[in-house]
Amino acid sequence: MKVGTDAVILGCSVPVEKRMRILDIGTGSGIIALMLAQRNKNAVIDGIEIDERAAMQAKENFTNSPFSAQLTSHCICAKKFAETKIIKNYNIGDTELMPYDLIVSNPPFFHANASSDIDSRSIARSVSRLTHIELATIAYKLLESDGLFYCILPLQEGVKFLNKILDIDLINIEQQMDKIKIVANCLKWSLDELIIIKPNQKKKANRLIIGLKKVDLKKIDISIIDNQHEYDVSPTFLTIRNNDNSYTAEMKVLTSQFMLKH
Repeated sequence: MKVGTDAVILGCSVPVEKRMRILDIGTGSGIIALMLAQRNKNAVIDGIEIDERAAMQAKENFTNSPFSAQLTSHCICAKKFAETKIIKNYNIGDTELMPYDLIVSNPPFFHANASSDIDSRSIARSVSRLTHIELATIAYKLLESDGLFYCILPLQEGVKFLNKILDIDLINIEQQMDKIKIVANCLKWSLDELIIIKPNQKKKANRLIIGLKKVDLKKIDISIIDNQHEYDVSPTFLTIRNNDNSYTAEMKVLTSQFMLKH
């Protein structure tokens, strides 16, 4: 599994401070989990991966890293992992139900032809085994109250995902340069952060980082349950490259902890 720009940007952008129990769904080579371990040396991080060879690669990368004590690779599908909800307790060496306070994913983004033969990398990128809504449902089950779920998606896929997960009508997001008004019907999630990404200065936005916060239903005012709740979101904009194909100043700052050469 190659190190991709999407994974690097997500690994740099996720608010990892004070998050002690982290899950990376579809960890691949383990790059995002490794980045989060570097950013928060107190966090315990699980990476789950359905592809056996990729899970072994993640395990090897975890073992050979300075953060090996923080990281564990599991070869298991996300659905099965959610069903068991058994997470290793690193303090007492036993197992118990223990929710995460941060879940991240660089999820599949295209629909593979079920009848065709596809390689491991294509499987990893295919939505055929786990839809984005299923992914969010799994994250919700495994998160503690007020826990965060962060993912990166192609722009239009991200807009569709937000429309479904929050039951909103969000269109032309790439044209919004100020605040985006959200009228949401979903009480399970609130929108924590939105990062709109452009590949370069000439092209349109093509990626979206979505940060969702699990809402504690016990804390919701009963009077708003049957009503839509409206709030403004101020998106962050990131352009990866300049017109000469060099990295922008903002990209250099974002990735400065990790990139050996810009």
